[in-house]
Amino acid sequence: METSMNEPNVPRSGKVSDEERLIAVILKRVALNDHAAFQQIYDLTASRFMSLLMKILFNDKAEAEEVLQDAFVKIWKKANTFRDGSPMAWMTVIVRNSALDLIRSKKRRIDTLSEADSTLKCNAVNSRSSER
Repeated sequence: METSMNEPNVPRSGKVSDEERLIAVILKRVALNDHAAFQQIYDLTASRFMSLLMKILFNDKAEAEEVLQDAFVKIWKKANTFRDGSPMAWMTVIVRNSALDLIRSKKRRIDTLSEADSTLKCNAVNSRSSER
């Protein structure tokens, strides 16, 4: 099936709504670095993504806002990679993965701090032992 820039290859039947088709068209414009289209995508989707992020990040609004901003930067940069299917599903994966990246990053910092703490405790015990 051949499609134009105004009609992305989004299935016309099934569970793809008119809103999904609209978002797909706008996302194709975002891929062309259309700032107004990017604002439209943000206006249409940000509140839904914020709700998702609040659940993933245990209602930490500051972190959710940070992740939302990061996710939209990724959407802007990767819009040209969207091909077929649901644009909401495609963007939701980006948003979810951005949240998981933050969680993994925090876990690495905690693990690093725990290792450093253990090393300090071990050094303190060894230092006390050698003083005796």
